[in-house]
Amino acid sequence: MTLANGPTVEEGEVFLVPTSFGEAVCVVSRVYGEGLLIGHFFAPEMRELVQAGAARTRDALVVLQIGPLGIKVGAWRPLGRMEDWDRRRWAATVFVTSGLGLSERQVIRYADAEAMTVVSRRLATPQEAATLPRDGLCGYQMVPRLLEQLISDRRAVPLRNRLDFRPAGALGGSPAP
Repeated sequence: MTLANGPTVEEGEVFLVPTSFGEAVCVVSRVYGEGLLIGHFFAPEMRELVQAGAARTRDALVVLQIGPLGIKVGAWRPLGRMEDWDRRRWAATVFVTSGLGLSERQVIRYADAEAMTVVSRRLATPQEAATLPRDGLCGYQMVPRLLEQLISDRRAVPLRNRLDFRPAGALGGSPAP
């Protein structure tokens, strides 16, 4: 996709997204027309694995539907193209609706060749509602904030698993397992 008055963006290209934790990594996994991209976003420490083509989709912090504005205005720095890019390894067509209550969320499968062409729609299981990427466009200024929250949450997990952790209100006794 060639952006009006801007750079060309292709599948497999990698961009750096500034966050307070360093530059997160975006792999553009789908390009639809001039206005829709699908990006797999990784924590800053994944940069070398992404560049080498060793990152996997399951390593992504999040998969987002995004517009090209962050790239067009230069807020997201280009890093190059992934080695051995293979779009078949980068699933990007199944999302879950987010505006409804948990019991009403739907899994939406889009056609891979055409943007926003719905192939199927069904009720999501609780696990799908919690784990599938959210359906809907995310603006480029919101992406760094979302990534910061996800990185912060992920980095906090080991602290909760430390041997000396006690649940709030716990007094005395042995450390929580």
